Amino acid sequence: RLRALLSPRNQFCFLNLTDNLIMLAKQKGLTRRAALLYQKALVHEILINAPMRFGNLVGLNIHRHIKRIENGRSVRIILAIPEFEVKNGEYLEYELPAHAIRLLDDYLETYRPILQKGEDAGWLFPGAIEGRHKNEVTLREQLCKAVKKHTGLIVNPHLYRHVAAFFYLQAN
Repeated sequence: RLRALLSPRNQFCFLNLTDNLIMLAKQKGLTRRAALLYQKALVHEILINAPMRFGNLVGLNIHRHIKRIENGRSVRIILAIPEFEVKNGEYLEYELPAHAIRLLDDYLETYRPILQKGEDAGWLFPGAIEGRHKNEVTLREQLCKAVKKHTGLIVNPHLYRHVAAFFYLQAN
């Protein structure tokens, strides 16, 4: 399935999915549907820049896993997942690029509250059940459908790790 990304057109479509989903979300105003589009954009962007297992992504908690480092006007965001939460026992740490930080901040400030039910337990992707994160199967299906609909590509969350390696090897 990576072979499809050898096409510059497919690479363009895949890498611009974030912007397309954001544009669609902004057209829908501050609705639940807009918030879900924005959430998919964020998931897509995180998986490209932080190729972690999907279970770790779904379980991201803004209090435990997202480290914000501010120095004057510059902001850095580190996604840090301790080794005891990772399947292979390896500590994970990813620094998000500036455009992903802006996306994350906009999601946290504007769209995540729309999706939040009841008391805030800190989940980056809050679930339908109060105090729980979003169901992994639900988020997986939503992401796969969005990728297929807007790019024509078939990409599952596990493949994102290979896609990230593919783009890294192309650039380096």
